[in-house]
Amino acid sequence: MLSALKFKLQCVLAPKPSHPILLDYQQAALALTLKPSDQQGAKQSQLQLCLRELPLMAIDLETTGLDPNTEQIVSIGLVPIYGAEIPLAKAQHRTVAINGGVGNSATFHGLSDSALAKGMALDEAMAWFITESRGHILVAHNAPLDLGFIQVQFERLYQSPCPLPFIDTLAIAKRRWLSQHSVLKQDCLRLDACRKRHGLPTYAAHSAQIDALACAELLVAQMAAIAGKDKLSPWQLLQFA
Repeated sequence: MLSALKFKLQCVLAPKPSHPILLDYQQAALALTLKPSDQQGAKQSQLQLCLRELPLMAIDLETTGLDPNTEQIVSIGLVPIYGAEIPLAKAQHRTVAINGGVGNSATFHGLSDSALAKGMALDEAMAWFITESRGHILVAHNAPLDLGFIQVQFERLYQSPCPLPFIDTLAIAKRRWLSQHSVLKQDCLRLDACRKRHGLPTYAAHSAQIDALACAELLVAQMAAIAGKDKLSPWQLLQFA
């Protein structure tokens, strides 16, 4: 969790992407964090509002492994969150064609080589991701892993990093767990385990879109548990990398 001042400093000092597409993408996200004086007379910064009023986008990636430098993205799921509502009609996912075969990773994501052969090219998938998530704060369970893959692809496709604000539901769950227990219990931070503690059901199916939806529902439940009906400060949840 960042203080308002530290977060603002990180936004100001963040490396600016050299590619115009990523520069626009970063600025759209950082615009949510600027004060009125930073926006040259804008009426009110969105970050001064309740976090529930910010446009959020839950994301999930299915990959061939855990190392973003050597493994590949096979599927991307996106689910928007507006307030405490999740518009299911706007949930989306795309499969991504990869180099080579999925190997043993199919055991985890369930996607076959033939299914991925019909997927989008990686550059098209990333362009789609940028278009659909632009102007949103990204949300993920174990966000550094998913965003690590995204950042590696930004570097490969656009030759530029793109530091962004984000919310990590796993980090929130860990902080809340350790406020009540002295040590972490095995698997207590898994997405299903976190959902169970908030009375949310387990989804039988598994995909990037379903996991993004599960993450979105978890965040809504976490926000309610942390703040109840009161306004929730963004500084309680936002991170930056």
